[in-house]
Amino acid sequence: PAPRLAPGVTPNWELQQHHPLYYLAMAPIGRALAAQSLQTRLLALRLASWSLAILGLAIAVVALARHGAAAGVPYAETAALLAAAWPFVMPMALPEFARLGNDSLCILLLATAFSLLLRMLRQGATVGRAVTFGIVLGLGLLTKAWFIAVTAGLSLFLLAQGNRRSAAAAVITGVTAAAIGGWWYLGNLRTLGNLSGSLEV
Repeated sequence: PAPRLAPGVTPNWELQQHHPLYYLAMAPIGRALAAQSLQTRLLALRLASWSLAILGLAIAVVALARHGAAAGVPYAETAALLAAAWPFVMPMALPEFARLGNDSLCILLLATAFSLLLRMLRQGATVGRAVTFGIVLGLGLLTKAWFIAVTAGLSLFLLAQGNRRSAAAAVITGVTAAAIGGWWYLGNLRTLGNLSGSLEV
């Protein structure tokens, strides 16, 4: 017999982990394969998720090798080689990022932000670069709550560079990120009483 279910009385703690962007990105794949078997759909979704993570790893490796070395980061090329070997040294990375979860998209967005930050540090902070940086971080805010700390930390890092261009870039980055991802957190504040959606708060 069907169990008797009653509405829950506690907030949904999963909200803090499951922001909309990853699932919006995966939905077209699921819809396109709706007539296929569950096994085929899961394989396609897992491959797509894994590909996001591997693409992120590739972006980070190239950024570290290219921009890091050009900016004089010590052992940048060695670090890039070690980073490239990571999925083979830590085999759990392969199944971890093939699961249906937003961590794979987090890696792609963090790697992109890392690449943009290294470029700004090396070539200078411009309005266009700051807006692009803010867009990537804003998309991160729509992926996972800890992008609040990432966005705040990277904006403060730019501010701490001690020049007007970096300070302006920090403000532009923060405002752009908030404009893109802020609505999700305001919704959490309105419905759950805190920005992150976390019960621990």
